Amino acid sequence: MNRWGKGLGFFAALGLILLMACSALAADTYYAYTKTKTPVYAGPSEKKKTARSLPAYTVLKITQRGEKYSRSGDGTYVLTANLGFFTTNRADGKVYYWKTAQTMYGTGNENHPLKTRLPACTGVKPLRIMQNYFLVFYRGTYGFVPRKDALTSPKTEKMVPILTTIGPDTPLYTLPFSTAGTKTRVTGEQTVILDQKYGAFYVFPWKNSTYYVRKSDVVSQGTAVAPKDTEAFAERKAALYSVPEGNAAKRIGTIEPGTAVKVTYRIGKFIQISDGKRTGFAANSAFVYPGGNGKDRYYLHLNKGTRTLTVYRADENGGKTSRKVLQTVVAIGRITTPTPSGLFTLGARESWHYFGPSYAPYAIQYTAGRYIHGPLYRGRSLDTLIRARLADFGTMHTGGCIRTPLDDVKWIYFHCAAGTTLEVVNGAPVLPKRPVGK
Repeated sequence: MNRWGKGLGFFAALGLILLMACSALAADTYYAYTKTKTPVYAGPSEKKKTARSLPAYTVLKITQRGEKYSRSGDGTYVLTANLGFFTTNRADGKVYYWKTAQTMYGTGNENHPLKTRLPACTGVKPLRIMQNYFLVFYRGTYGFVPRKDALTSPKTEKMVPILTTIGPDTPLYTLPFSTAGTKTRVTGEQTVILDQKYGAFYVFPWKNSTYYVRKSDVVSQGTAVAPKDTEAFAERKAALYSVPEGNAAKRIGTIEPGTAVKVTYRIGKFIQISDGKRTGFAANSAFVYPGGNGKDRYYLHLNKGTRTLTVYRADENGGKTSRKVLQTVVAIGRITTPTPSGLFTLGARESWHYFGPSYAPYAIQYTAGRYIHGPLYRGRSLDTLIRARLADFGTMHTGGCIRTPLDDVKWIYFHCAAGTTLEVVNGAPVLPKRPVGK
């Protein structure tokens, strides 16, 4: 290629880069105001002019800034020459309010007041900041409000948690004041536990936002207690209800045996649980917690020759009996990182243990640096299973831990208490000569 060809190639590449940069620029979000009465177009063409026009100093959100036409947030177009663009900074994401009503302005000064006013004690989250003004959106109108005298949302205080139902008829407020602006309504009934308050209001988190509900509008259905353990295992099928009990209780599903759930609160004989898809209330008696119910005893035996882990019922001293409860094939340590043989006792447990770079669920330590644990995952979620490592079961392929199939290790995690004996041998079981812990 001659030098002219190389030069043309360079300019073509430069043009492509500039075109990409302009395209990226066009995708940015801007805020602008109309400098004069401005016609509105349905598309970027003079032939698509609508009957509507915008008064001067109307603030617009611009989603695409073009040389002749710019597209506003509602999908219509205006002439770019008729717009003045603001230079603003990002807001901090906090909710602000003012004790007195505020005038909204079409520019970052007080020369162009708008008809829309922000009522006193109305909570708003500013979109942008420009010098001494916040850019806000209220009742379909963009405008600037002076930052002077702006207050942030009040600090709340903890309280004894209560269970209640918030319905479409329950008014919610953006701030805990009698003049807190437009009332918000939930869609359908929401059974919630409230654990924060401010004066005569409760704090109500809903759809990633914070609202306030008057205490007088809330009927308590019982106090809630934070559980000692935040995870549980369904021993038997359990009905899932919208509220713990009473006429308002509606059955919303079933928790199948063997399901591990997250526990939020305990209310009387019920616990508030989530299985990752649904949240509701179920009878506490249907569940066991990590380490078992304190009554049943077990004895674990690992045969390294067959890579078989067996759970037996234990006697009153913790020794092995002939009653087999569970048996599963596991992965054990490599020759270079062997699983140690001997008698051990189960110790601390973690719902997820990080081995780097992978994670393992339901990990129970039985000696320093060695665990009984589940399959390997890329993150702390059962949706991130490393399927290739499932082939390791029945082999010597771990760093010395006892890697166990998920359902089996889950059962051990929730049923076998700290202090349970783990016997690791190369062949037949060897019964302990003394009670565990003696």
